[in-house]
Amino acid sequence: MPIRRQWSTPSRAFWALVLAAPAALAGRLPSADFFRLKTPDGQAHIQQASDLCFGQVGRYDGLWIAPDRNSGDSGNKIFLIGSRDLAILKPGDDAKATLAFPVTGPVGGWSQFNSRHTGIKPEILADLRDEFENLARGRTPILDFEAIAIGLRTLPPYGRPADRRPQTGHEFPAPSTQTTDHRIADEIAPSTKPALTTPDPSRAALFVVTEQPRSIVLELELLDGEHPRLALANCFYYTEQPGDRGEDANDGLEGIAWSGEPGRFFVCEEGTRPFRPGDTMHYFDQPRLMRALLRNGSCQIEEPWSTQATASVRSRRGEPSQSLNALTRLDDRTLAAVDRNGGWILAIDITTGRARRWISLYDPQGLNLRQRLSRFPQPRHMPYVSIEGIARDDRGNLWLCDDPAMPEGFRESCLIRVSAPPLLPEP
Repeated sequence: MPIRRQWSTPSRAFWALVLAAPAALAGRLPSADFFRLKTPDGQAHIQQASDLCFGQVGRYDGLWIAPDRNSGDSGNKIFLIGSRDLAILKPGDDAKATLAFPVTGPVGGWSQFNSRHTGIKPEILADLRDEFENLARGRTPILDFEAIAIGLRTLPPYGRPADRRPQTGHEFPAPSTQTTDHRIADEIAPSTKPALTTPDPSRAALFVVTEQPRSIVLELELLDGEHPRLALANCFYYTEQPGDRGEDANDGLEGIAWSGEPGRFFVCEEGTRPFRPGDTMHYFDQPRLMRALLRNGSCQIEEPWSTQATASVRSRRGEPSQSLNALTRLDDRTLAAVDRNGGWILAIDITTGRARRWISLYDPQGLNLRQRLSRFPQPRHMPYVSIEGIARDDRGNLWLCDDPAMPEGFRESCLIRVSAPPLLPEP
């Protein structure tokens, strides 16, 4: 005789737990792992990693890393941790780059490049050339990469077909086609997942921002082969407003993210005013968030979106000041922005420009980075951790990188993986 189970009516407590689950999920504490960033041979640290982006250019897919001008031997290179290497990282591992791509001058030479950029002053182009070539001469300054993104090329490729043809020696199998939302994949029906437009890898380029001595967006073309490299294909000058630039010229463009539309990007200016009275060197307050069209050698700011978005970002000011140091597009409706000094990752509605606070960098109920990184990768002394890079991978992990502030006694960067970040706030 079969046993008949007796099912009781669900209690109020049961339904209270069910109904509270989304709220509990949204408020869960982020889980984070920390890694030392290493060069492909594993022998040296990647220094001054200033930004990240995730995606595919040509046949190379994974997490791309851009170091700044103080990065020593890491300078004038873009590093890549391939998707497969990224997926198998375990707590305690070193995050070793799969490849390092040298960044080189234009394929057709500087004369040809300059002739296509007559709208940019010759002295600016001359300084840019020096930044490309000084590393080989043992001189400074070198390229001051502060931001990186993948987007559609603005011009046809300039490399010879032989330069772009994949060679043996670097095996990069096709990446997984699995996509995930900012929510855990099992928690949301596929039909309701926000889309993320990504460029066709065969038409993609890397767009990097160099900040000192002037803010310029560089378009880098991948030249594949036995020794793959990234060559300058185009550049777009950003004009800072009078009075918005500190004497150190270290507060210009700091973040970039592709909008999903050809030639259109989101960019941010780190700050436009000093947060300490009388500090004429560093303008690390009152940042700007902007939408820009890269066209005819210039970074053309679009209004009224940029003014509205900037006002909304400033209304979410943290303490002791607010700076914008990195951007990434989470999906086609949401942009994430890092406020390093104020200690927040903001979520911005791409349509309206409205900003909301999402993840705290320093609060004990958030990532608590001041405490968790107080002695990693070395003992720290600054009141903030200099988070200057953000990206999200195809598994839903959020990645951050630390670009150590100059007063710290070390230059090596660390990589942070935030697993299953909390739900985005409602628009």
